[in-house]
Order: sequence, then C-alpha cells, then structure tokens
Amino acid sequence: CLLLLSGGCAPSPVAPAPTVPGLSGAPPPACDRAVRLVFTGDIMTHAEQLNIARQADGSYDFSGQFAPVLPLLQGDLLVGNFETVLAGPRRPYTGYPSFNTPDSLADALRKAGFDVLLLANNHILDLGAQAALRTKQVLTDKGFAVTGLGPGQAGHTPPLLCEVNGLRLGILNYTYGSNRPVTPALEREIALNGMDLLLITWDVLALRAAGAQYIVAAMHWGIEYRPEPSPAQRAVAAHCLALGVDAIIGAHPHILQPVELHAGYGKPQLVAWSLGNFISAQRTVPRERAMILALDLTCSPGGVPRLRRVSLSPTWVELSPARKRARILPTAPGLLPDDASEEIRTTVRRVHADCLNFLGVLPVPDARGFYTIYEAPPPVTDWLPGRSARLMRFFLPDAWLRQAVMRSRLRPPSVAGKITAPAVPLSDKKRPRPDSTANAS
Repeated sequence: CLLLLSGGCAPSPVAPAPTVPGLSGAPPPACDRAVRLVFTGDIMTHAEQLNIARQADGSYDFSGQFAPVLPLLQGDLLVGNFETVLAGPRRPYTGYPSFNTPDSLADALRKAGFDVLLLANNHILDLGAQAALRTKQVLTDKGFAVTGLGPGQAGHTPPLLCEVNGLRLGILNYTYGSNRPVTPALEREIALNGMDLLLITWDVLALRAAGAQYIVAAMHWGIEYRPEPSPAQRAVAAHCLALGVDAIIGAHPHILQPVELHAGYGKPQLVAWSLGNFISAQRTVPRERAMILALDLTCSPGGVPRLRRVSLSPTWVELSPARKRARILPTAPGLLPDDASEEIRTTVRRVHADCLNFLGVLPVPDARGFYTIYEAPPPVTDWLPGRSARLMRFFLPDAWLRQAVMRSRLRPPSVAGKITAPAVPLSDKKRPRPDSTANAS
C-alpha cells in the first residue's frame, strides 16, 4: 500500500440541500453501527463459462462459480462491476467480443449477496441500446440497485444514493468509453455515463447536497493489462480526490493495479486502481490475479463516518472445461475447498504470493482471510467534525455553489433506499469446486 500525504484546510457551512425524493429533508442520520462495504472486480462470462454453466435441460446455473468465496463476500453492501449484457434468449448466448449472458447469472449474483451492480463499462452496449436497457431492467426487477446507465432522455444517469445501517452512501459510476461507437442516434436511446470531469463535479455536488456522508466513485478506466495506472487515470483520480470523494474503485485493466491511500482534506481517501477479474476465463499471468476489497467504516463521537480499516483478499478462478468446473477460489491459507487437487493448491499458493508481493501486503490474514492494508489508530477519532459533509467549499465560492446545487440541469441522485445484504452465517455457506484457458476482454 502506498501512503501519499497532502495538505487540507478548514471548511465552512454550505447552502441548504435540495429535497431528494425518497429521503427526508432532515440532516443525515448518525450511522448506528459499523458499516462494511465489499467490492469485487469485473464480472464477465466468456464462452468457456457459458459451456460449463449449461445444464442438461438447456438451462444455465452460475451459482457454483461463486460458492467458494461466499464467506469473503459478506458485508453490509456488496458491489460488483457487471461487464456483460443480458440481451435475452432471442439472441445466442455468447462470450467475447460481444457478450450475451443468460438472466440466471443475475440470480446467482443475488444468491451470492450482491446489492449494487455497476453498468458503466465498455461492454454494456455490445448488442445495442435495447439490450443494454433490458440488462438494467432485468437487474432492477431482480432486486439490484444499478447505476451508470439509463434511458437517453435522462441525458446522463444520476448517481446512486442509498442508506446502509444509517449511513447515507453515494455511488458514482463512469466509463472511459464503449466498444460500440456512441452515435447521436444511440444517445437518443441510452445514457451511458462517460468520464467527463464536469459531469463528475455535478454528481458529487448533487450527492453532497442530498446528504451523502460517504462517496465512492467506481471508474471503468485505464489501459488493459498494464500493471500501473495511466496518466489519464491519475488525472481523473486527482479531480475526484479534490472534490472530496472518499474512495475510488477501478475496473477495466483486467489485472491488479496498486492500492493507494491519500491523506488529504483531513481524512484518508482510498484509490484502488483496478481490482482485476472477479470471474472470467482470462487465465494467463497476470490476468489470473484478482482481489475482493473491503472497507470498514465506523462513526466518530460526532456521528461522522470514518474509514477504520481497508483490507483485501486475493482470489483466483479455477477453470476446467473437462471437469465442467468454473469457480472463484479464495487464495488465503486454509480457505480452499477440500476437493481442490494438489496441482490447484500449488497454483493458488503461487498466485497468492504474487498478489501479496505486487500489492505490498504483509502475509498476516485475519480470520476471514483478509489482509489489512490500512487501519486507523484506535480509537477512531473525529479529526475535523462535520468535514465529510461540507467539502465543496474548499474550491467553490458560496454564491456559485448555491446556484450550482439548485440548477435545473443538476439531477438529484437515484435513491436506492435501505439496502441490507442477506445475512447468512459463515457456517451455513457451503463451498463447491477446479482449471485454465485464455480469453480477451
């Protein structure tokens, strides 16, 4: 983990927030207990995974692909990057380069505990606007909160605002672009959030005005298979950090990139440049490495959420078409399923060591199999009371801010309401089963 230090300055009160449908106009509540946010990388379905998931009756079952890591996914909110399309059975189910996945993938993700799925990525328009909108509708109907994509009339998709254990959490989602050219005709049908700095600024303003206490920006960015963030990534991240975004979670490179902690604006700000492939058929080094990231938040005496701990758990996908096996495996010691072969165990040990070495993490996991990369000194103190809710005054004058917040073009966040991940005891989580192939993004 790389710790970067920068200065901060004291804030002042901001203009009153506009009313947001679905949430009261009252001040943000004090979060009533600790909150654990869990993030995964790219959720993809290549042809090999489709073949393995296909059942004798022609249906598809993806639940076994997530079973071994269910204990690692437990938290108050589980977020994943949904990098495929649910275009429906009228089209053939396909992998790369134009994805179409059975709707049963959504059922498997819901069963695994996912609450929020991110749709702003370069593959969501693989099969056109109507397929993308169907994807959003199917996921919404199955109970997911989604963001990053919407109908064209909206202009852009507003950020997501949800309440988790009393914490008002804002989630932003943007992509560098799309594999399918976004023509004016396509824009009339669909709104895909591009990585526009002005748009990001408006959305952060909207979330803060709506009472968001903690903001996460999910970015689909970077250069594929590059282990370091690009200059463009760093420029966008710097803008987000200057806006006071609390955490930036990256996707798209399909490999791990570093995790950094920036101590700016009187609070720790996290940048996880890329979490890698959570599930895919990309099997070559370094594309086989991935991680699950967990952020543990707690409230200070003043009720302001503070980042208490950042931890990660490396994972590896076992893909064996001959055995009809595709599943995500935890790599931390003692977590592999009993049926893992010695060959698989050897590979997992190598991948595990590679991940920890690359990320610079000490090899001392907790009981869940997570490795701490940041921990606030106990007790977590309220360094600067109320700062997280009043960051915009650092760089925007009063009158400008007041006008900006109230402008008609500033759309209020989508409100997901209270989100609670399914609480399943660790002992009730059954682990299923193991090998290799390569593929493209």
